[in-house]
Amino acid sequence: FSTLTYDEARMQIARTNDLVKLIGLPAPTFFRPPYGDYGAPGVLSTLLPSMGMKCVKWHIVSGDDSAHTAGEIETSVLTQLAEFSHEHPDATPIVLFHDGPQPHEQTVLAVTSLIPKLVGMGYDLVGLDQVDEANFNCELP
Repeated sequence: FSTLTYDEARMQIARTNDLVKLIGLPAPTFFRPPYGDYGAPGVLSTLLPSMGMKCVKWHIVSGDDSAHTAGEIETSVLTQLAEFSHEHPDATPIVLFHDGPQPHEQTVLAVTSLIPKLVGMGYDLVGLDQVDEANFNCELP
């Protein structure tokens, strides 16, 4: 996004939202910057609210977009989660997983194993609509 102007970013996001609505789904209300690229300062923080959207920051990268096994993904998430929770005990951690055209069997296996472990550790798995507003500031990647 760092190479896009405000109008170019708006066009790309609007086109994607239109496609989502075209297949019968509700318009997206959250936006995850691709590759964590927040673009030029101020663009997303002004653009997204004008489109009824919030920018989502993540704290933990699962590593599932690389050739990792489910066990490696799980270990990576649990290690990063422990570090994040120690450094930010009052924050709501967001973990980034991927889906899409690539095979993500290892992601599915990792998440299937992680969910009961995280619940057992006292974590609540919630939707983005239940996450602290501090996670939606595009100016602080």
